[in-house]
Amino acid sequence: MANGIHAWWPAAWLTVVLLAFATGPASAANLRAGEYACAGSSGILIGLGFILNADSTYTDLDRKTSGRVVFEGSSVKFIGGHLDGYVGTGVSGSTFQIHGIGCSHN
Repeated sequence: MANGIHAWWPAAWLTVVLLAFATGPASAANLRAGEYACAGSSGILIGLGFILNADSTYTDLDRKTSGRVVFEGSSVKFIGGHLDGYVGTGVSGSTFQIHGIGCSHN
């Protein structure tokens, strides 16, 4: 112990900081938390919009049903909630597609 600081103290703080930055669900797939709208060639599609939360959960726009998302490479899989079973592909920035329908951050 030098100057009252334990030798393990800096390593412990570094571990805490690294874990804090490693736990962002959206950061892995570059999707920002917030509201997403999905639109096809005929315009915005009612029922496909959702709110992505920073803890890898999502809700419908009315916040009545919820589920979670799992990021796998450039895909996002919806588990539970109104989009259960859907897989978004081509995640790039804050956009992706579900069966050819474009979804983007509002």
